[in-house]
Amino acid sequence: MTYASPRLSAKEVEIVPLSVVRGLRAANRATQRPMNLIFLAIGLVAGLLSGLFGIGGGIVIVPALLFFGKMGQQTATGTSLGALLLPVGFLGAWQYYKGDHVEIVASLMVALGLFLGAYFGAKVGLSLNPLVVKKMFAVFLVLVAARIYFTA
Repeated sequence: MTYASPRLSAKEVEIVPLSVVRGLRAANRATQRPMNLIFLAIGLVAGLLSGLFGIGGGIVIVPALLFFGKMGQQTATGTSLGALLLPVGFLGAWQYYKGDHVEIVASLMVALGLFLGAYFGAKVGLSLNPLVVKKMFAVFLVLVAARIYFTA
């Protein structure tokens, strides 16, 4: 039996014996375990900061995936969006709702904007050079930090 290697593009599919693939999978599992703990820690920190400040994806998760997960800019962004697919903020939002601190209509409108904006942002982001996107992201973070600092 043969297996098409997932590391190759669709244009360069290479057929390799299944025994080779099984060996590679075992090696990948052994090296992936420490990274899984890093990814879990990133999620926990992002969740704590999200609950405290309402932040997560772009401000916490993407930089953490860049530095600790050793991902490229576009992969970190895509991974962050993938993590946000599920209703990850539900429990935090529920706590704020119980304290009468959630505007439901505003939340739904922001969610709709996120839904549409993420689609178009992803199309634009993937069309740009990853180094340009990384520099744009850095400028964005500095501007946000400066705005928060000088209006505090």
